Amino acid sequence: PAFCQTRFCGPVMESVIIPVAEQYGDRINVLHVEPFSLASAREGKLEPVATVQEWGLLQEPFVFVVAQDGTIAAKFEGIMEAEEVSAVLDALLSE
Repeated sequence: PAFCQTRFCGPVMESVIIPVAEQYGDRINVLHVEPFSLASAREGKLEPVATVQEWGLLQEPFVFVVAQDGTIAAKFEGIMEAEEVSAVLDALLSE
């Protein structure tokens, strides 16, 4: 996470996203979306991508759990724990 703006971004990847992805394996899909234009970031300017602005995402990190039907089952912003994300995934996978 080279362009993280908060001190939580990298740790959330390491302590939440990666462990959850490993725990659930091929039962879930994990998709990372860079919130900044990479071309601009490489030039030293952090410009949010259109989706970040459209969805009103004010801080990073943010995690969305999307159900199989495409609805947002849960949204986490800022500080979160793997157990919180896992609880939502367990409920969705048991349906």
